[in-house]
Amino acid sequence: MLLPLDQFGSQLTKQVLAAHINSRSDIVYRMDRSYIASEKYIWDALLRRGETIAEKAKSMWSATSGLRTMLFSWPQEPITGDDGKDIDDLIILAIPDGIPLRKALLDMTKRTFPYALLLVETQEKELVVILESHHGTRSWRYPMQRRGDVIRLGEKTVGDNKDSIGILWRKGTDTI
Repeated sequence: MLLPLDQFGSQLTKQVLAAHINSRSDIVYRMDRSYIASEKYIWDALLRRGETIAEKAKSMWSATSGLRTMLFSWPQEPITGDDGKDIDDLIILAIPDGIPLRKALLDMTKRTFPYALLLVETQEKELVVILESHHGTRSWRYPMQRRGDVIRLGEKTVGDNKDSIGILWRKGTDTI
């Protein structure tokens, strides 16, 4: 039978139960704290942000029937932007026409020293979003489907360590 703590008879029982509850809370706190300080936590946070960007890219593509290639970078340390201000969060680069993708990727990597990169690219038959860090990769692929005279994006497929940008991680390397 479960009873509220204040319905137990002796003061000693209350103290023992209170100590047990506090120790269990401390274990949960320590567990959460070790997770929060872990690489797994960082990768999970990157995955959540990558998923959000992938869904936003899909809705932007759907609204305009196309999307310019974009590169997102999470710098390891704050960098100075073109306007002279420090940037310590997500950096976005819309890759200009005429600039080879590989060159833009390498230039962005040299400038931002990224913890993670995310590439949004419209390929011939699908919208592809690839998140890459030293933890591994995750890709979101939205196939283009013709419905009459309209092209729409289909259901996404998600892949882990299948696609890569090839800057921070390559197939065959260890992941978390």
